[in-house]
Amino acid sequence: MDLKNDIVLSLRGKTEEDCIKKLNKKYDKNYEIMSRKAVTLSSFLGLIKTSGVELRYIEKEKPRFDFLEALNRQNEYQQRMQSPVIPQSPKQEQSLSIGSENIQPQLDSLLEKVSFLEASAKQTNPSSFDIHPSIKKIQDFLEKNEFSPSYSSAITHKIRSEFSLDDLDNYTKVYERVLSWIADSILIKKPSYNTKPQIIMLVGPTGVGKTTTIAKIAAHLTVLDTSQRKRAHIITIDKVRIAAIEQIEAYGKYMDIAVTVATSNNDLRNQIDKYASSVDYIFIDTVGASPSDTKLLLNMKDIVYLRENNNFITYLTLSASTKNRDMKDIMKSYALFDYDSLIITKLDETKSVGNIISVLSDTQKTLSYITTGQSVPRNIEIASVAKLVSLLEDEKQVTM
Repeated sequence: MDLKNDIVLSLRGKTEEDCIKKLNKKYDKNYEIMSRKAVTLSSFLGLIKTSGVELRYIEKEKPRFDFLEALNRQNEYQQRMQSPVIPQSPKQEQSLSIGSENIQPQLDSLLEKVSFLEASAKQTNPSSFDIHPSIKKIQDFLEKNEFSPSYSSAITHKIRSEFSLDDLDNYTKVYERVLSWIADSILIKKPSYNTKPQIIMLVGPTGVGKTTTIAKIAAHLTVLDTSQRKRAHIITIDKVRIAAIEQIEAYGKYMDIAVTVATSNNDLRNQIDKYASSVDYIFIDTVGASPSDTKLLLNMKDIVYLRENNNFITYLTLSASTKNRDMKDIMKSYALFDYDSLIITKLDETKSVGNIISVLSDTQKTLSYITTGQSVPRNIEIASVAKLVSLLEDEKQVTM
């Protein structure tokens, strides 16, 4: 089956029936539903929330029209019409007249198809035609915020699909709709720690701030939670970097949290068993590994392998300044840890979050925490759609 550009689109509504009616009206059943899920519908600022459903679908490619054949047929007919007139017998004249009457409807249909093809070409190959100023401005906005080319292309396609030329003249309306699409593409997973002990592990490349982030989360769950004082223990498997051990021990001393080092899978299991009954949280700090260092990643996986433990939550930690393609490579390499969600650090060190939003949308991964500085226990917050969208550089700052 041919699918149009393999772009996965989404549609939300109160019920699945409502969504299907809209799809049938728009695509005349030229689509394929890929998945369904229950969602919470809300306004852009999240003030009003209702239950609903989201359908993810792909538009089927419409039957192709043979443009060259159509032009050839049109040229042949015009040549016949322009040829010198040869005297015909009455019978021949009657036959030619009948033939001409039969050809004219075909020609009218042919010209109509050619016009349709030209209109379609303007949408599929906009570089060859004038781009509406509103679409151009949105493209500049997406580029300024460093959204990936595939994400930007999908947004542009959606604008052309859903806006008439008259509506495109209302840029504010287009911009607000694009912001709502961007917001809908961000998947958030709020942290929920309901087991005891809750084991929380952070993995990720070197230099993304895993150790500092663990200290921030531990502080918020223990020291800053005055409603019910929780207890925690930190285990680090980063025995290579002495500075890393000293750093986490300093944070532990500040928060009155004990820190120990595990050197093997059995050692880690024994320590977890030892402290399981006396603490609410066990944090595991891991060594930073390049996504291309497969050997180190596999060795670390052997140490932290606790798949049968249902209390285990793993976060992949990424820096906000990482390029879109590099983020995807890191996520692919760290997939062997079967991580539950993402933490994005160092948002204070970049002005663009389009790369983050693009990756979340392309990979359908969730985001749980963001950090905005080095200060412990400050500079960390639970991720939200509103926060990420608020960090976008708006269209007023885009140079035309």
